[in-house]
Amino acid sequence: MRSAFFSIIAFAMVASTGVPRVALAQSESVRGRVTDDSGRVVVAAEVHITRSTDRLVQVTRTDSAGRYRVDFDPGSGDYLVFAVAEGFRGVRRR
Repeated sequence: MRSAFFSIIAFAMVASTGVPRVALAQSESVRGRVTDDSGRVVVAAEVHITRSTDRLVQVTRTDSAGRYRVDFDPGSGDYLVFAVAEGFRGVRRR
């Protein structure tokens, strides 16, 4: 079984939601790209993202460019990302 190389980018994006004179909610996006050892994208990889503060898990799949994105509302900063695809070993990144 091959091991996969995962390039994961996580950062906070503040999204304004609501109407004027209402406190704005903050959401955080975790996004990245899944590639193999040769740099080729991994399509339809299953990506599990766990928020450390409350153990909330969201699951998504990579698109045709190997990209994924998950929004957490409200956001909180520390995440564990686990990605796996057929023919590859799963990989975890914080």
